[in-house]
Amino acid sequence: MVRTLALTGVDVFAGRAEDFSSTADLVTLRAVERYERALETAARMVAPGGRLALLIGSPQAARTPQLLPALSWSEPIAIPQSSSRVLLVGTNQTG
Repeated sequence: MVRTLALTGVDVFAGRAEDFSSTADLVTLRAVERYERALETAARMVAPGGRLALLIGSPQAARTPQLLPALSWSEPIAIPQSSSRVLLVGTNQTG
C-alpha cells in the first residue's frame, strides 16, 4: 500500500511482532491466530498517542475493549460488503 499510494515518511516492519523492538504510531492486525495473545503483543508496540487498528469480526470487537481497557476505543466501523467484519481503532492515551 505504501508504494501503491506513494506514501512518504512511512516505515513498514515486515517481520514478526515479537522481533519488533520499538514502538509505532500505527499498528495493524488482521486475520491472526490466537487473537488475545496477538492483541497483547500489538498493544505493547503502540507508541504513546499511537493507534491500534484491528480488522476483526463483530464478536471480537465486542470483547476487545475489556481485553485492553488501557486503550481508548472508537465505535466499530462496518466494512462494506462484509456481513460481520469491522474496523476497530484503539488509541494509546499515555504519554
